[in-house]
Amino acid sequence: MRLSEAGAGSDGEGKATRNSYAYNGCLVSGPFAPGLNWGKGLAAIDAPADRAMLVEEGWDGGGVNSTGRFGTDDGFFNLPTGNVFATRHQGGSIVMYVDGHARFVKNAASNATALLAGGGACW
Repeated sequence: MRLSEAGAGSDGEGKATRNSYAYNGCLVSGPFAPGLNWGKGLAAIDAPADRAMLVEEGWDGGGVNSTGRFGTDDGFFNLPTGNVFATRHQGGSIVMYVDGHARFVKNAASNATALLAGGGACW
């Protein structure tokens, strides 16, 4: 099973929406490009306990401005490309952090820049 499919069949909603895990695009070294990207070394990541490594990427809802994306489109989570956090767990998302712990985050989208980039720009 590919990592991007890990959450796809865990429950009915996950299977229907194809929510899946995606790697934080801010953790690649150099400019992000589709395909293979080298990751940053741990010493280059400020506050690893606060920085997301894997997040649940979800569906953007299919509204008027919808990108039509279901789950992860490329295995990476990048806000500028329209990626959105999954909210199937009572309005929140499961986030795995660089230091190895995981937790439930309510309204992850409202905290996205701090969670992904540490408050700085990475895109």
